[in-house]
Amino acid sequence: MLRKNPLVDRLLEASGLGPKALAKQLRMSRQALHKWRASYIPADRALEVERLSGGKVTRDEVLHQVREWQLDKERDRTLRREAMMARLRIRARA
Repeated sequence: MLRKNPLVDRLLEASGLGPKALAKQLRMSRQALHKWRASYIPADRALEVERLSGGKVTRDEVLHQVREWQLDKERDRTLRREAMMARLRIRARA
């Protein structure tokens, strides 16, 4: 499932720039900006994002999103590990 990052959409709207111009302002490629749309804005770019959006996207929002993303990844990893262990237990019984 492809997640969509609402902060990137708000950044584009607040900055008044298109994706190509915004990527240029952030000194990155359009592909990297597209990756932000599918995941999260890196924490080290939080201040730049806040400046470009004129305060409409705050660094606290960006940092919160990074923390949530990391927690989701850890939960997914834990669930996969538990599923693998359950499969191994079932095979061991057979």
